[in-house]
Amino acid sequence: NGNCSLGGCHGSQPGARGLYLPDMDATAFYDELKGYKGTQGYPYINPDEPAHSWILCNLAGLPGGGAPMPPPSGFNETDFALIQNWAMCGLKPDP
Repeated sequence: NGNCSLGGCHGSQPGARGLYLPDMDATAFYDELKGYKGTQGYPYINPDEPAHSWILCNLAGLPGGGAPMPPPSGFNETDFALIQNWAMCGLKPDP
């Protein structure tokens, strides 16, 4: 539940909306998120300016962020808080 890399979502190429997130390669997963630009025209995650990322708006389905991810209603509160903490701490990849 909430796995971005499910086959019907972003787990098989080319991935939904052209975003492929391989579940067995954390570096490629992170790099794909970092390089993705959606309708907002700025990075999905921006480690240089975390506040200028739209990952949280998208995942939560906030105005301008699109539909909640994962469909149909987004992450549960615990999982979203984990992602939110990661975003607030600079969106760095795991070492």
